[in-house]
Amino acid sequence: MAGLSQGVVQSHPKQHEILSGIRRRITSGEYSPGSQLPPMTELTRQFSACTMTVQRAMDRLRADGFIFSRRREGNYVSAAPPSLCRIGLVFNLPPSADGQWSQYYRAWQAEAGRFNARESSLGGSKRSFSFHSPAGSGKDELEAAVESGCMAGLIFTMHPSHWSNSPILTKPGIPRVTIVSLPVDRIPTITFDSRALLAKGLDWFAANGRRRVAFIIGSSASHADELIAAVAARGMITHRHWVQGVDVGHPHWAATCAETLARLKAAERPDALLVEDDNFLPPASRGLLAAGIRVPQDILLAAHCNFPYPTPSLVPVKRFGNDVSDLLELSVSMIFRQHSGQAVPEFTVMPAHSDDDDRYANLRTSDLQDASPIS
Repeated sequence: MAGLSQGVVQSHPKQHEILSGIRRRITSGEYSPGSQLPPMTELTRQFSACTMTVQRAMDRLRADGFIFSRRREGNYVSAAPPSLCRIGLVFNLPPSADGQWSQYYRAWQAEAGRFNARESSLGGSKRSFSFHSPAGSGKDELEAAVESGCMAGLIFTMHPSHWSNSPILTKPGIPRVTIVSLPVDRIPTITFDSRALLAKGLDWFAANGRRRVAFIIGSSASHADELIAAVAARGMITHRHWVQGVDVGHPHWAATCAETLARLKAAERPDALLVEDDNFLPPASRGLLAAGIRVPQDILLAAHCNFPYPTPSLVPVKRFGNDVSDLLELSVSMIFRQHSGQAVPEFTVMPAHSDDDDRYANLRTSDLQDASPIS
């Protein structure tokens, strides 16, 4: 898309003028969904262009989803033009070292896929998600889509700093939402209640009589003091060497961390382990098995989950986390509320959940196992 757009601007300025003019009339509502465009003869007159140039512009608008054609009747505005219905789901990070996307991104993709399928089955004006990442030509393609008015809104699944000084962030008139821990200037922000998640895990350990708590966290996390304080506040203990950090790009190292903790002498070993990143759960469960540890008898295990898409575990585990379904629905609602001129909160905190909620009676592990990498 990027190369074609640039070619149109550089080699066919009249074609670009027609494209921009008709897209502007569609996005402004002058040409409403389902309405018929003026006939070709009228468009050639309005834009002082030859029939071939107008036809090429129509072909491009059709390919982008702005219009459709009826034989012998002419061109019509799509019932779901991308400027009104297409939401860009923007991922900031490339795959991990083993070529896999993180569980968080795969959960987003799985839920967005369900959203697209549901909208497609409804008929009429269909909202849909498209996926974008900086890998390869992803940034150029997304910039071209934004510049050409092909986006109804953008949802950033991590901090949008990767897209600074780009029309992806600067082009006016495009509703945006970002999913990060701290507010982002001029963009409505949704965040997770990380303290509530930690409290749920620690309270569950305490309720089950556990006192010695270890953690496996992302290596970039810098809240060891907060973890230690939260444990101490409940009359339990931890140690700094029980707080193990793992590079999110190499989650397999969580197996070594878990096995190392589990092979400590019984008197020096934690009796509870909280895995803060769901990418680390499968290898951590392997590490506990390799150490010959009985779960939950010797070590009680709790782990983060992107509900309703849990990562598999080889041992019993209690899951705490946030609901991607709720997050997606809220993000979509905020995009279209901005479209209609309604105010949206600058900062929204999502509640924490646990797997004993009735809504998670049938967790969708298989959906994630079948999900293909984001394209």
